[in-house]
Amino acid sequence: METIVDLFNEQVKKRDDMRYNEKHNLDYHKEINKFIPKQLQKDCLKFCLLKKNDKIPIEEKWQTIVNYSYFNTELIEWIKNGNNYGVIGGFGNLIIVDFDEENIENEIVPQLPQTFTVKTGRGRLHKYFYCDVPNSFKISTKNNETLVDIQGRGKQVVGPSSIHPNGNKYTVADDSEIAIIDTNLLHFVFSKYLNKENVFTKKYNTDHNAKEIK
Repeated sequence: METIVDLFNEQVKKRDDMRYNEKHNLDYHKEINKFIPKQLQKDCLKFCLLKKNDKIPIEEKWQTIVNYSYFNTELIEWIKNGNNYGVIGGFGNLIIVDFDEENIENEIVPQLPQTFTVKTGRGRLHKYFYCDVPNSFKISTKNNETLVDIQGRGKQVVGPSSIHPNGNKYTVADDSEIAIIDTNLLHFVFSKYLNKENVFTKKYNTDHNAKEIK
């Protein structure tokens, strides 16, 4: 007679077998490649479901437990049906340097390592990095106008191939592999703004179901 433990182990095996088949099916990978760039097809990275042509996650706890691997069928079907998806920071030590202001973007980008980059629907850049301390923080003016968001733990950005609310597509601007950046280098590059009296940084609460997403 099967015990509860046996039934549980059987369900776990079925789930693992299904995930293996999803991950290793060549035709299925062709579908994935249409929407998710190879640089983001990593087991350590996680994704969330966003509203169509929007930036808002549709599910609670997307920062922690309600999220998806790149090969998850529900994620791929969601994207195939014309919806957006988000790339979650923190997992796999991923951060995304998210520029909101053109002048600071033009100044800072040449100082950063070459890396996988997405052009947003507004024409600004998302620079993807693996960072030793993938915390989220914001660089803003004293009037609380955002200059740059470092999107790490508890944050997400709209993924490439998604559609901005203005109708423009998020596209790959640099097809390089995701580079590694040290926290000290990141702070050094932004030191001019971190130390300026009229600019402040704000750390994000990783439990916050943030709406400041790009």
